[in-house]
Amino acid sequence: MEALLPIIVLFVLFFLNIPVAFALIGSSLFYFVFINTGMPMEMVIQQFVTSVESFPYLAVPFFIMVGSVMNYSGISGALLDFAEVLVGHTKGGLAQVNVLLSAL
Repeated sequence: MEALLPIIVLFVLFFLNIPVAFALIGSSLFYFVFINTGMPMEMVIQQFVTSVESFPYLAVPFFIMVGSVMNYSGISGALLDFAEVLVGHTKGGLAQVNVLLSAL
């Protein structure tokens, strides 16, 4: 039953329209504060911080930021037009434009 309580808390937070990230954090904190008695809270926080500091994880927000900047500046539309001029006329042109834009 103890393992089922964080899942119940997670779904309750989902039904309260809490964003997924905050619902996951909330159910995890519920587990470590109320159920887990073997691990000190300092170790939980230390493990959380070291996992967030992982270098590959830092690429995700920067990738999203670059996409947002490219979309805001209008260069993504220009790149799409450029790729469509290069390979848009060929058979399967939409797929080739997608591959070319991913390479750029």
